[in-house]
Amino acid sequence: MRHRTCLAIQAAKAWALSYRYKGGFPLLIPPISAAYPSEPLHAQVYRTLKEELLGGRIAPGGRLPSIRQLAQHLGISRNPVEAAYDQLAAEGYIASRPKSGYYAADMELLEDIVREAPPAPTDSSVTELTVQPPHASSEAPGLERPGQAASLSNAAGLMHRGTPAPDRIRFDMDGTDTASFPFPLWRKLTMEVLQPANLGLLGYGDRRGEPKLRELTAAYLRQTRGVRCTSEQLILTSGTQQSMLLIASLLRGTHREWAVEGAMDPRIAALLRQQGIGLHGLPLEEDGFPADRLDPAKHRAAYVTPSHQFPYGMVLPAAKRLKLLQWAEASGGYLIEDDYDSDFRFEGRPVPALQGMDSTGRVVYLGTFSRSLSPAFRLSYCILPPELLERFHRELPWYESSASRLTQKTMELFMERGGFERHVRRMKQLYRHKRAVLLEAIARHMGGCSRVSGTASGLHVLLRLDTPLLEEYLRQRAAALGVDVRAVSSFQLEGVQAEHPCGNFSTEAESESAGFLLGFGSLTPGQIEEGVRRLALAWFG
Repeated sequence: MRHRTCLAIQAAKAWALSYRYKGGFPLLIPPISAAYPSEPLHAQVYRTLKEELLGGRIAPGGRLPSIRQLAQHLGISRNPVEAAYDQLAAEGYIASRPKSGYYAADMELLEDIVREAPPAPTDSSVTELTVQPPHASSEAPGLERPGQAASLSNAAGLMHRGTPAPDRIRFDMDGTDTASFPFPLWRKLTMEVLQPANLGLLGYGDRRGEPKLRELTAAYLRQTRGVRCTSEQLILTSGTQQSMLLIASLLRGTHREWAVEGAMDPRIAALLRQQGIGLHGLPLEEDGFPADRLDPAKHRAAYVTPSHQFPYGMVLPAAKRLKLLQWAEASGGYLIEDDYDSDFRFEGRPVPALQGMDSTGRVVYLGTFSRSLSPAFRLSYCILPPELLERFHRELPWYESSASRLTQKTMELFMERGGFERHVRRMKQLYRHKRAVLLEAIARHMGGCSRVSGTASGLHVLLRLDTPLLEEYLRQRAAALGVDVRAVSSFQLEGVQAEHPCGNFSTEAESESAGFLLGFGSLTPGQIEEGVRRLALAWFG
């Protein structure tokens, strides 16, 4: 209440206060407004500074006040300002220079490409979901010592999908912690759904998915991902691949040529090619997708993973996101934003979706419940902009969602009664602990021989090795000791020559090093520790 009173007093002051700091020139910082009274202080500071940056009132390269100075200026503690700065830095709006301070990113041409986005549409029948602070969870059990190691020849075949031997450790990128799933609650809700009163669920339903679940999902995405949509725009599918099939069906007649990231999920690439989509792989840059290389005359759509590039893990900065939106508006193209791996962020606050910055209806948003729940439920979603939604109704009258109505109804009850949010909070704490175990184990067993990146979010990290040995040889060495890992080069799109071999690296030494992606979602802390120990033994003796 004291903070709210402070904000109300500040809102009554003049709109712009001239604040002078050591840089020697005034920086206009508006007082934190009471226009967003429901937001915490750090969110209000973040929103205000972001609007100043996007509005050009803080010049590119301009130095911002220190955290202490701005906190004193606004009459608040340092913590909200520090959290706001961290979020702005994570999204690329500002940059921190050691022993110098924070500076505005180079945002040239923003006034030409950024307009104030319309208010986020809502469904009047849906009450916005409230995200509570995370709660601690217990640690999963460890792993007993493994038996005999497999031979090189036997290990090679275990990289494919299937059930591994009991003593094998798979750093599976698609894996989730199924042991922590709330089976009793889900079983109870399923039995509630399977009642004679719900006999209608055994027939066909809304071809876009169950209306109530679409409303709840849209509300959740508006709050947690900054997405702007109504439930009418949201279509439930049976997985990311079905979502991509739907988008390809809508676009292949008029938007057949797609620019894609030079390193991506090979399953998605194969699916798109089978649908007649021409893929133009663009080499990744240090901060992600090369937005400047989009050619309006050549590319009609672009498939991107801006919030957590898959598989390298970098976050696309704000300036590049705005260039993508500028290209889409100018060319009439579409941006397909795959937000697959954004459920769990461990450093800073969640990075808002690109779709939330779109004011012209050029972004298609894809998401899934596979990471937060399990891929076994086959439940994903896509959000169509108005123009594509009209095309969907006009050109695809035959389309029916293949997501199970019974699963949808159970998920609806799970979300409506707060079970989903509680589960996500618990899993975030569990995965945070597993990530810490993994990073600590790598530092202890391979600290002087490796580098780790892509750790801010998601359920895998990228491990680089200081060795001239080839990835396939190293993979087989690991398999011989009962550990299955995925080489990063297997995600390089065929025919794409990266500026630095294997993608996102700034030095020749890094570009020549072998790299592996270590998924930790399905492993126990004990398995993670033992797996890293075996990898160190296999690779460094």
